[in-house]
Amino acid sequence: MISAIFVLLALFQFNTLTSCQPLTNRNGHTLVVLPDTQYYSAYFQESFYQQTLWVCQCAYQKNIMFVSHL
Repeated sequence: MISAIFVLLALFQFNTLTSCQPLTNRNGHTLVVLPDTQYYSAYFQESFYQQTLWVCQCAYQKNIMFVSHL
């Protein structure tokens, strides 16, 4: 089973992103897609930092196998 997480700027602006909850099925994998990384890194550095920090902090709990950007 593959689950996808879309990390959106709005999640960070409204502080609604919660801590990492482990997957219920450790056989599953998570794919992370970070939208518009070039724009965020140029104009919203703190949001971009928070997005990538979340990925790093949740890598084990969510069994993140792949991170992509659009």
